[in-house]
Amino acid sequence: MIPALSVSDTITVLRGRYPDALVCIACGRLLATRRRSSSTLTDAARLEHTCAECRQARAEAERVRAARLEAARLASQAAADARRERAREGVDACHQNSCSGTYPRSDGEALTTPAVYAGIRDGFRLRRSLPSNSKRRGGRPRKHRDDRARWTAAQRARRARQKTRAEAV
Repeated sequence: MIPALSVSDTITVLRGRYPDALVCIACGRLLATRRRSSSTLTDAARLEHTCAECRQARAEAERVRAARLEAARLASQAAADARRERAREGVDACHQNSCSGTYPRSDGEALTTPAVYAGIRDGFRLRRSLPSNSKRRGGRPRKHRDDRARWTAAQRARRARQKTRAEAV
């Protein structure tokens, strides 16, 4: 199998085969093999052309990036406001419960959950806390309450499959 060419190699091959070709420099797509008399593109514009699909994808990526940055800025502002409020009240952030959106770090300072791009260096962060009377330690939710219920559900499903097979015959 022939390995796929990179975009720059594809452009080089296409321009070698079709000297007057209109090729997208972003994806390497061949848009036209010859010039037309009605074309208003200059040589410089023809050599630096980007197809509409690539321009649209770039605009969408920039829009998503701007939206994420705005959300991060708002979250950072909310976290700073919450930190200032806690400092004003004199509450130690390390002793807050997990419902308040904070968790302790090894250096004693508390990080808040709205900090979208803040990395977690000290381990995992719990997203929600379980009730104090819960015997479970979290993890994947159970489908059946015990082994007997699991076995009963499996038998029911097996009998239903057999019944549908028998009706199909």
